[in-house]
Parts: sequence; C-alpha cells; structure tokens
Amino acid sequence: MFVRRITYLFILLASVGGCDKVTDPDAKRGPVWIVYHPSNSPLLSDTINAIFIDVSGTKWFSTDNGGNGLTSGGWLRFHDTIGFQTPVGYSWKVTSITIGTDQSLWFGLAGGGVKRYNPRDAQDNYWITYQSPTINADYVYSLATDNAGNIFVGTLSGASRFIPTFSSPGSGTWYKYTSGNSPFPDEPIRSMRLNLTDNLIYFGTQGHGIVTFDGDLLWNIDSPSDQPFPIVSMAFSPAGTAWFGTFADWAFRYSIQTNEWTHLQDTTHAGGLRDPFVNAVEVGHEGTVWFGTNKGLVSFSGNVWNTLTRTNSPLPSDTITALGADALNNLWIGTRNGLAEYNPQGTVLR
Repeated sequence: MFVRRITYLFILLASVGGCDKVTDPDAKRGPVWIVYHPSNSPLLSDTINAIFIDVSGTKWFSTDNGGNGLTSGGWLRFHDTIGFQTPVGYSWKVTSITIGTDQSLWFGLAGGGVKRYNPRDAQDNYWITYQSPTINADYVYSLATDNAGNIFVGTLSGASRFIPTFSSPGSGTWYKYTSGNSPFPDEPIRSMRLNLTDNLIYFGTQGHGIVTFDGDLLWNIDSPSDQPFPIVSMAFSPAGTAWFGTFADWAFRYSIQTNEWTHLQDTTHAGGLRDPFVNAVEVGHEGTVWFGTNKGLVSFSGNVWNTLTRTNSPLPSDTITALGADALNNLWIGTRNGLAEYNPQGTVLR
C-alpha cells in the first residue's frame, strides 16, 4: 500500500505541468558532480540500463534490480511488484520505462514482457502484465510513447503497439509488427524514440538500419550503406539532425532534410570517439551531443570533441550505459557502477 500511495502522489504532481529550463543566473546550484549508489541513496542497483525523463521533469531509471523514479519530492522505488520468473530464476531487471497519457507507468522487462501500473484504474487493475503472444516476445529492449498516447514496445522479435481506448486509456488494443505486415525485420528492436521535430517514432533495428513510423500509414526504412550492426541508441537535435549509436560500429549523424549519413569513428576519422560501442546518445539543451561508450563519456560541441573518464572526472565507471538531459541542464549518466548527475556550471538543485 505504501508504494501505491507514494506513486499516486507523483501522478498528481506530474499532472500539474512540466518544469521550465532554469535561466536565472542566481539559481541555487550544487556541486558539478553528484554520484548515486544504493549505499548512499534509494537507487535499487548500480547497473543502470536506461534513463527516461518525462514532461513533468521526473527522472526514471531502469536498473537490474527494479525501477526508480526521482521527483522534486524524492525517490520512488518499484521492486517487489516488478519481479518475474525466468528459466534461470527470479529477476527484477528493467530495461526501459515510459509513461502513458493516463499517467500510467510502463516497465519493459528482460524476459518478463511489459508491466503497466495505473492506480487510477476504475477496475482496480493497478498492475497488468502483457506477455507473448499478446506482444511479439517476452524480452523487451525498449519502450516509447508517441503524441497520440500509443505505447510502442521493442522486443527480441519485432515491435508491438498498444493503442489506448479514447474513453478509457487504461484499455486498448495490441498490434504486433513483423516482416509480414510492416517494414520491420523479425529481429531485436534495441532502441526507440519519438522525434519531436517530425513527430515520428524511430526504431533502431538489429541489422537493417532505422525504421520510422507516423502512427498511421507512413513507414520508411533507411540506413547507411555499410550498416549491418545493431543501432542501440539515438537522440535528436531540434534543427533536424539525428544521432545514432551502434553496437561495435561507432556512431552516425543523419540529416533528416537531406537523408545524408556521416559515420563518426575514431580520432583518425571524422569523429572523436575512442570506442566503437556507443551505448547511449543524448542532446543537451545547449546543443552539446553526448555519447556514452565503453571507454568514457564523449561530448561533441562546435566540432570540438572531449572525453571524460574515471581518470579525469568523478565518473563511477567508464562504461556508460544510459544518458538523459533534463530541463535544468543537468546531464544524468547511467553506468555499470552507479548513477551520476553532471552540470559543468553546477547541478541545479531541485
């Protein structure tokens, strides 16, 4: 009952509206770096799999031991109700989190399908689990919500879509997309994200590039000519540039207007990346593009590259697994050994 009450409080807070970017030069600031571990915070695990920041400014962290939320009022923890059985034992591994138009929380699980939590459900169905064959596969890599409130689920074998009923968002219809009814290959969909510039959902596939969908009829698939590697992360600049990180093939910059691809590789090529595993990408509010790699956190701003590692910063690990930029200009950095909050001007206190 405690978790239900604290989560309902969050929903009431979130419904008030989003938070604005801090522009006051006298805003109260904290240290440049803050590092969180389970030992010094309510964080459920040192292994962070994904970061999602919703329109209210709440930070959501998918971990190997459940899901965390961080609001202006404090931390939220989802552990016991997240658990699921796997062939090798019980697990609480959350791979992704998103939020529906009814303020329900959706948790993607590494083998347990999708769990939806909505304390406002009129039928008292606070928790509902969706698994195969309702969705394509029980291993979920990624989640995303479009402007119409549809929930997209990237799985081990294609993508699924939940279309909420207008009169009752908690109810709805599931559709499964495969190679038989869409441009989707029957392979893992490792990353997904809504691009607010063109209002399309972008899907990163295992070996066939990028699929986009407008939620209605318009599909498109595109990739650089030499792209057989999984696209595992993505971010978008307001000017119409997309950034994609890959598993073992560095990163790509893509111009949405011209359909031009640029391969960003190591320092002997066009980019300044030092590692081909680009697990996370994020665009900061000041325009800096951040890349999370297995060899540190890389920034790209004004054609200048810079790398932060444990040797020159308080990063808790050089293996960066997730990134998120909030409206206060703080960068949230998920790693294999904890969570970091970074702002070179000083973290803005909530």
